[in-house]
Amino acid sequence: MEPDNNSIMTNKPEPDTPKAESTDRPESFSELPPLYLGGPRPIQQPPRGQSRFFNLLFKASLLYALVFAFCVYDNTKGLLLGVVAAATVIYCRYAEKKEGIAPKHDKFWYEFLLVLLGISCGLTDNDYIIFFNLVGMVVTLFAMLIHDFYEDSTWTLPKYFAQFFKLLEGIIAGISGFFYDAIATHRSDDEPGKKKTGTYILLGLLIAAPLLAIIIVLLSSADFVFQSLLKDMFRFSFATCVLVLITFSVGFFASYACLRAFLTRTQEVQIKDSQRFEPVIAITVLSVISVVYLVFSGIQIAYLFIGNMTLPGKYTYAEYAREGFFQLLVVCILNLILVLFTLARFGEHPALKGLLCLISACTYIMLASSALRMVMYIDVYYLTRKRVLVLWGLALIAILLIGIIVQIFKKNFPLLRYGMIVCALCYLVLSFGRMDYWIAEYNTKMILTSPEHALEAEGKLNADQKNSLSYLSVLSADAAPVIFEYEAQDELADATVFFPIMTSSTPVSLVAVKEDPDWVSEYKGNIGSVREDSYRQWNLSRFTAKTLLGDEKTGSGSRTTARMRKEINTKE
Repeated sequence: MEPDNNSIMTNKPEPDTPKAESTDRPESFSELPPLYLGGPRPIQQPPRGQSRFFNLLFKASLLYALVFAFCVYDNTKGLLLGVVAAATVIYCRYAEKKEGIAPKHDKFWYEFLLVLLGISCGLTDNDYIIFFNLVGMVVTLFAMLIHDFYEDSTWTLPKYFAQFFKLLEGIIAGISGFFYDAIATHRSDDEPGKKKTGTYILLGLLIAAPLLAIIIVLLSSADFVFQSLLKDMFRFSFATCVLVLITFSVGFFASYACLRAFLTRTQEVQIKDSQRFEPVIAITVLSVISVVYLVFSGIQIAYLFIGNMTLPGKYTYAEYAREGFFQLLVVCILNLILVLFTLARFGEHPALKGLLCLISACTYIMLASSALRMVMYIDVYYLTRKRVLVLWGLALIAILLIGIIVQIFKKNFPLLRYGMIVCALCYLVLSFGRMDYWIAEYNTKMILTSPEHALEAEGKLNADQKNSLSYLSVLSADAAPVIFEYEAQDELADATVFFPIMTSSTPVSLVAVKEDPDWVSEYKGNIGSVREDSYRQWNLSRFTAKTLLGDEKTGSGSRTTARMRKEINTKE
């Protein structure tokens, strides 16, 4: 019996046909790595060096480092710091143009501020101002680069700080990144002869640097004229050679690493929006604080502004002014932080806005009270640098508070940009204001020529006046024109003052003093280093003081002239 064909056809295996892919296949299946039968799968490291950075920044950084070393070595007070600022602007413009980054329309103001701060270093001899100028130059440079490489128009202050530290991490990594960039350029297959040139130049410079130092030292000892030339330029010695090389290295690696960090387009830090709290909480807290502020503000108006109330006990207004000034300053700063925190973390409410305005108004009263207290204190104890800085800080807080009040009613007000502009402009006033000059002008005028000194003191100085004159003797060369002018008044210039003597064995609480009959001579001794300045260290204040000292040495000084006139009048 023959088998049924239908059954045969049914049992016959069907030919292989392509099957449709299963829809439940995992998406990551196609991304699975291949199987390596010859051993463990090799780990692929991302390239750490990029030849384009080396080709773009290497030669420019070398040139910038030469300018940096020439201008900055042993020179933190010279006008050449303005040249460094201008070179920094040019270098940043060059790197951005080569990278195809179009500068923003308002970048000029950052560059202008950077150059102004550098120029200011060459116009003053005040160490505090110069230090803040240098810090301001670094901050301005970072703000300028962040503004160019990122869209920072809506950034908040926390985001600026977060991005700054992120970029600082990139700059530190960029120092070692230079060597990886050089290796990547060396290993490049495209135009190998051209790509290796930069690496060979660097290697040659590294080899030549110590040899050059030894040769120059030997030649300077062999020829007096050559040695004199080097001394005029760098006060040359072997230690000088080492320091110049260190300064050059700092300028090179700092410029290379900084621009490399920005050119790598470091990812923008994301700051999550904080959850806003119920405004009722802030209203409750601020209501209690506002009551205290209103009572305190009323007392300030009654005692200080109007002055129709008698101070308790044996208080004098100078003692009253001195007692609470710094506390008020701290409260004013806390009020700024409180208002900003409330605006950032609490929801909007009409009552909350009213309380914030009330606290801002009370803050203005406290600022006015602090300023009046300081003015009363200065009227008795004269000016110092700290007192000038305090008055400047009060004015800065008052202007910043205007922007905070505007943001209370206008949420999209660019408060951060407003604050940056206000701080920059106010600091420029302080930087170019020649603080020491005006301190000497005010103190000498009040002590040496005021009617109170001539009539009440009968030509003799009291303790506070002696202390103020001794303070003038430690001012910078900025005060030289004023002090040398009053040197002509022999009796007053020769007034007995006391100067502290600090030794390594002297406790802080027990400071010895010496009696010096001439406070102007003490000042001359303190600024005597201006005579040693080279042409690289040219500084307007120090050059003026140097000229005045030179005039006095030749016999044309104001004091010599005054004594000659006095002798003639006596004979007549």
